[in-house]
Amino acid sequence: MMKLKAIWFAVLSATVFFPGMPSRAENPVKASPDRFSLAVECVKRFEGWHGEKKHWPYVGWGHKVLPGERFTNSISKAQGDSILREDLRKLCRMFSYLGRDSLLLSEISDNKIYPNQNIIPT
Repeated sequence: MMKLKAIWFAVLSATVFFPGMPSRAENPVKASPDRFSLAVECVKRFEGWHGEKKHWPYVGWGHKVLPGERFTNSISKAQGDSILREDLRKLCRMFSYLGRDSLLLSEISDNKIYPNQNIIPT
């Protein structure tokens, strides 16, 4: 009986002291019809927007401007979305021989500080 009271008190205290905390982790992507869209939203959430000169040579949602490209930091979010989708499609095609893992590898393939670069085929 005493143990039950202690548990009840702990639960009640937690709801009083932490009322604003969500009871479950919130999904950042509310309605993604497919994995590709989910990957795009994931990149947007964790990469963030590169719209300032201090982010150069990165623009949009993390696109590195390559020689010959004429992008500036003042591109619109719609343009950034389009560039991100094209970059992701290009990487998915590059890793397509890996089947369903191609999307996963396309997500981590451009991260030069990834702890285990050996898992990424070159």
